Amino acid sequence: MKSPAPGTRSAEPKQPIEEIFSTVYYPEVKDLGKGFLTLLSAVLAFSVTFSKSILGPEPPALAGLVCLIAAWAFFLLAITAAGAGIYTNFISLNRAQRSMREDPRRKSAAEERVTIKNLIRFPYRLMTTAGVCFVIGLVLLAASGGLQLFL
Repeated sequence: MKSPAPGTRSAEPKQPIEEIFSTVYYPEVKDLGKGFLTLLSAVLAFSVTFSKSILGPEPPALAGLVCLIAAWAFFLLAITAAGAGIYTNFISLNRAQRSMREDPRRKSAAEERVTIKNLIRFPYRLMTTAGVCFVIGLVLLAASGGLQLFL
């Protein structure tokens, strides 16, 4: 089969948006979420395990203790957001698959049009929120160790 000349359109039909989401976006977000969730859980577990090392042998300064507890809270928020991102990504996959099975003539005008943007918006926002919470947690964790060194 001969490919069309550069800059011209192919006569082949376009791949449906739902199929693009199912084969490209869904697996990517799912793998990102699983890896990120693993990293978040490991950082939280290690920081809890080695909290005595972070705070030092002396009684901890109040500021260092507050930073450490805040870091743990942000890690928990990040884990929650990443888990919710994986779940909403799954819900978006179900929505895309349901849309592929429906007869386009039976859809009412009031129904929301399925687009890639509509399918990935909420999972991406949750993953971004998880990333921001993770970075804030790391900064607070470093601050708690730094405060223990210098106070």
